[in-house]
Amino acid sequence: MDVGCHVLDLIQFLFGANKHAEGQAFRNNEELDAEDEVFVGWPSSDPKFKPIAGFLFEDTEDPQDELFLFGANGRLFVPLLKDGPIRMEREGMPPQELDIPFPEHVQQPMITKVVDHFLGRGENPCSGEEAMVTAELMDRSLDAYYRGRSDEFWKRPDDWEKTSAQEAREAQAKHEHEHDHTCGDPDCGHDHH
Repeated sequence: MDVGCHVLDLIQFLFGANKHAEGQAFRNNEELDAEDEVFVGWPSSDPKFKPIAGFLFEDTEDPQDELFLFGANGRLFVPLLKDGPIRMEREGMPPQELDIPFPEHVQQPMITKVVDHFLGRGENPCSGEEAMVTAELMDRSLDAYYRGRSDEFWKRPDDWEKTSAQEAREAQAKHEHEHDHTCGDPDCGHDHH
């Protein structure tokens, strides 16, 4: 998720900083130690709308990352690291692809604003406080995978969680199944059928 900070910055720019945003990391390629799949969800005040950033790096030759926007009537998939079509899926309609190429120099506007700030000709486009919100979100998203990130976690790869997304889904389903059979509280929030 090394370049994921820029995606999280973009989401904060589009939807506002959110201290309740959470993420989860997985490893699907057993040849890697580091996470290769990370999802970060952005809570929204509108229950019909949910932005999610997904980073999929299972194929190191062709990494994928997308911003997923889920709405009441459809979904939008926006590529973030490389050029590609924006995919839109709406209820009752065939999927659409919007071919909107990246600008030739996508970083140029930000670089110009930073240079202008340091030359005293403009506002700072990104404060240290904004950067800290992104750094904290990255830590929360990766904390469980690395079993903490407050130490030199990169020096202890044998301690990392290294759970695949499939294993996590199976564990969650097992937990919910066991809970359904042992919980006597009808108000706990789980479906007891």
